Amino acid sequence: MKRLGDASVFKRVTLEDVAIAH
Repeated sequence: MKRLGDASVFKRVTLEDVAIAH
């Protein structure tokens, strides 16, 4: 569960970073 949550957070942060980059 924790590992899945970390992946979700990482994916969310990555998507946000990409949005900011663009």
